[in-house]
Amino acid sequence: MKLPVIMMFALCLGAEEWKFSPGEGNLIRLEVAKTGVLKGKSHVFEFPAFSATADPAVQSFAITLESQKIQAKDDWVKPNDLKKIMEFTLKDMLDATKYPTIRFQSSIVTKTGNSYKAIGALTIRDKTENVVVNVTEKTPGNFEGNAEVDMRRFGLKPASAMLGAIGTDPIMQLRFQLRKR
Repeated sequence: MKLPVIMMFALCLGAEEWKFSPGEGNLIRLEVAKTGVLKGKSHVFEFPAFSATADPAVQSFAITLESQKIQAKDDWVKPNDLKKIMEFTLKDMLDATKYPTIRFQSSIVTKTGNSYKAIGALTIRDKTENVVVNVTEKTPGNFEGNAEVDMRRFGLKPASAMLGAIGTDPIMQLRFQLRKR
């Protein structure tokens, strides 16, 4: 039986699907900058519950984030305000009870040196849009990446208060560090 060339190449290299999960050195963070009088501040959210896979043989990359487990890490707000931020995020922005996951699945991955550009479908709530995720392999099996996500493309309205004197930048920054286990 003849194997397709790409499968033979993958077998020779010992290529396998890599799995990433929460643990030491693995971090997925979402940063949302403030505007107006709070310009220079950011809400920082971490996803302690996620799974991710990368398959070098077919150059695919996927992440699933558990939106119900998101945690606000802002150290510049009072505890009562942090609680309000979390309630707003879980209920109004993510509707985490109805939509318990956020997913990204690449459709095209290109490689240049130790850097990858993954273009694929990001689903937040019930809306799917194409985004670009940039990934760099720092050392074998150790990756850093980022993506800019415009919340308006997903039907999310940037929060504001005090007649717009305090606002939210609609462009969110997703950043991650993942180590192959």
